[in-house]
Order: sequence, then C-alpha cells, then structure tokens
Amino acid sequence: MKTQLKRHLFLLIFTFITSQFGYSQNQTAAPFVTNHYTKSKTTNQVTIPKSLGISTNSIAKCIADEATSSFIQQQLAINPNYQSKINQQETAIKNWAQNYLQNKNGMAVRTIPVVVHVVHNPNNSNSPDENVPDSYIFDMLTTLNEDFRRQNSDASQTRALFASVAADSEIEFCLASKDPNGLTTTGITRTSSSEGSFNPDTETNKMKSDGTNGKTGWPSDDYLNIWICNISN
Repeated sequence: MKTQLKRHLFLLIFTFITSQFGYSQNQTAAPFVTNHYTKSKTTNQVTIPKSLGISTNSIAKCIADEATSSFIQQQLAINPNYQSKINQQETAIKNWAQNYLQNKNGMAVRTIPVVVHVVHNPNNSNSPDENVPDSYIFDMLTTLNEDFRRQNSDASQTRALFASVAADSEIEFCLASKDPNGLTTTGITRTSSSEGSFNPDTETNKMKSDGTNGKTGWPSDDYLNIWICNISN
C-alpha cells in the first residue's frame, strides 16, 4: 500500500497538478506547461482527457510534444497574449543556455524553491489518501533531484538514443523556507476542500485558487508551485 501510494503521489506531481514556474528568486519567470492525464492503478494504462484533442489510436510511449501543443492551443483560445509569454520564455532559455555554455565552469548549481499545495477533502471516502504525509513529499523531491542531477540509480539504463546528451542539469529543488511574507515555512500548505474531485477535462485550474475550493499559488517569480489533489471524472 505504501509503495502504491508513493507511486500515485509521483503521478499526481507530474500529471494532474500543474505548476507555475519561476527560474529563481531573483529572475523573472515564464509559464511552465505541465499537461494532465490519468493512470489506472490496476491496468497501468494512460487515459488522456478528451479536451486535449489527441488521437489515441497510435500513441507512442511519450506524447509530450503533442500534449504540450494541444495545451498551448487551449490557452491561446483563452488568452491570445499567451504566445508572447511563450516567446519570452523561449528567449530567456536561449539566453541562459548561451550564457551557461560560455561560463559553465564558474556557475553554481541552480536551486529552485518549491511550495507543495495539498488540497484534500477529509470526507472523501473514495480517496482517503489525498492528504499525503510530509514524508512522501520529501521522497518525491529526493527522486526529482536525483533525476535532474543524473544521480538516479537507473541512469545506466538510459536509452542509446539519448546517452550522448544525457547529463547533470545542475538544477536542484528544495522546499521553500520562507513564505511570500518572509515568514518561516515548511514549504507545504494543506487546504481542506469541499471538492470531491477535480475534473481533468473542465476543472484543471480550480485547485489553484482559494475562490474555487483550492489553494492560490505563491508568486511564480519566486516559487515552483505544485498542487496535489484528486483529479478524476
């Protein structure tokens, strides 16, 4: 049960929950796109929300490009200015990469402060494990750092196609120690919600606002926001 719940937590972090991404506490952030899908605990099959508009007839193992493109089109329909934000992000990344190549020997590892928002319904008998313990969040960050630093135990199993470019990204994640007001924090917030679940097709942003039974994220210029919640139809 514990192993299954940890696996479910990692899935929550990278699929159901989206984040607003800040490069660092002193650098302007741009939108960080994370897409939504659900995974069956019993069959290990991936179910993609209809709203993404992706054909499932011949899906390869990774559909990141297709899902991201579909997500961007959805955001553009809501906000035509979203493309300019994407362009700004791409420019910032290119500038950073060029600067890194020129100065990488003297650059320090980049540490990104993280705040994890756990949104749970204490009366939800269908998902009693929504209010995940701190220990699972700590384990998640450990795994995340191992992967980004290429210190994961299965690094030697990298597919040959990527072996020549796989590398230590020199990026680490840590739970924030100060909240937006400068007060001491654990980097974990817990919000009791009346929502039984959040629909992956129509409610992908409701968990990100105090006004819709969720938790409003901290400033994305300063923190990587991660939401953990129950997303299901």
